[in-house]
Order: sequence, then C-alpha cells, then structure tokens
Amino acid sequence: MKVKMTLGIGYSNANREDVIEVADDTTEEELEEIWQEWSNNYIDGGPEIIDSPNKTLNPTGEKHIDAKKGEKSKWLGIEGKII
Repeated sequence: MKVKMTLGIGYSNANREDVIEVADDTTEEELEEIWQEWSNNYIDGGPEIIDSPNKTLNPTGEKHIDAKKGEKSKWLGIEGKII
C-alpha cells in the first residue's frame, strides 16, 4: 500500500512530504516506527550549551553536575561538550 509521510516544524515553508510503499499488512505501530525512521532523515539538531558558569542546569534549574569548559557533560542522556 502507499502511505503519505509528512513532517512540519511550524513554519509554512518548512514541510516535507513523501509517498512511500509498505507491505499491505503493515500495522499502525509499524507505520509509526517507519515514520520515525523516515522523519529522522530530515531532522538535525540538538542542545548546545553556549554559556554556563561551570555548571549545567536541568530544566528545573537545579544544578546537577560540575562541568568545566572543554569537559564532556552528560545531561538527560545526551552527551555534549561544554564550550
């Protein structure tokens, strides 16, 4: 069967749409997984700490790790480098 995949990020000109073919017995759960893989091909981004007084903050503002400039930090399972 043919399935239309769509992706938008909130801007009128920032949309992606493709029609793909999948097996006729594909379930809705499988379609969600297929869409996730498909959409990951068009999304690139992530957090980058650009200013920090040698600490990183979680979303509640609590200080939870010491991290100095140039060191690697792990926050919410995302690894990054303090710059």
